[in-house]
Amino acid sequence: HVGGQKVALTARKARALLAYLAVRIDEDVPRDTLAGLLWSETSSEQARASLRQSLSSVRKALGAAADASLFSSNEWVRLSLSLIHI
Repeated sequence: HVGGQKVALTARKARALLAYLAVRIDEDVPRDTLAGLLWSETSSEQARASLRQSLSSVRKALGAAADASLFSSNEWVRLSLSLIHI
């Protein structure tokens, strides 16, 4: 939940991504790990593109809270509970 509102994600992989990051809260999770877990049936390049798209969906769903809760670099992604409540 963000600001008392349930986060609405319709894409199954985006929900899975958010759930995985929530389990690994405040940890830098390698992008390759996430891509391999969620898109193992595709090429590495396609998996990373799908990860970028899902991260974009998660950011949009989190709204203003994304800036203070979802962090990423070219190598890792991290979710913080600063404004999010599980």
